[in-house]
Amino acid sequence: MRLDVGRALTFAFEDPDWVVKMLVGALIFLVGLVFSIVLIGLIPLIMLSGYQIAVARNVAEGKELPLPSWDNFGELLADGFRVLVATFIWAIPIIVLSVPTLISWLLVSGEEEGIVAAFGLLGLLTCSILLLLFLLLLLVVSPVITWIVARERAIGPALNVRRVLNFIRRHPGDVIIVALLNIAVETVAETVGTLLCIIGLFPAYIWYLWVMGHYIGQLGRLELEDEAALAGATGAEG
Repeated sequence: MRLDVGRALTFAFEDPDWVVKMLVGALIFLVGLVFSIVLIGLIPLIMLSGYQIAVARNVAEGKELPLPSWDNFGELLADGFRVLVATFIWAIPIIVLSVPTLISWLLVSGEEEGIVAAFGLLGLLTCSILLLLFLLLLLVVSPVITWIVARERAIGPALNVRRVLNFIRRHPGDVIIVALLNIAVETVAETVGTLLCIIGLFPAYIWYLWVMGHYIGQLGRLELEDEAALAGATGAEG
């Protein structure tokens, strides 16, 4: 594993303007939640995802500081939309499996007996196992998908299953660690934010974006280093 786990947790606070950038991000998050009952509320939330991509892109390129500014809303929105679409497409098997899972659950929890109930139980167990496997797969591939979108600025490359799986094959430990850290860091942010009278959730979420953006950028740096090493070896052979 070549990840610098600790660096991601604190690097953002070295930016002299981190307080302002955190407050601006927290305000955008608040606006997104308030207006989430209508479609326009999705725009600020998508921008936050785009901001995480901006952090990842900078880290991968060795420019982790200063933190990205909030002045290029169009680019943030475009990046966030790309990763949203790419993640949605990867999640289609989960969405499809949710239908037979619900039907099986209704058969088991209803008044049906005998062979119908048995089929319902079998279907529920099978679909639940498949759902769990696809959820775990999505958890693992999400950071890789986000990095590919950050690098290519396009949706298509993130849907290249071979590219995504090859990345995981080359760096399985790093990818799995980042996936687990995603859960851990989000849990910490939610816990701390809740302890800070709920309102703390908004700045805590921006910290989460910084941290995960850094981890995703570190994954991207691994890919860039692999390509540089390959190019060097090819040049030496030539």
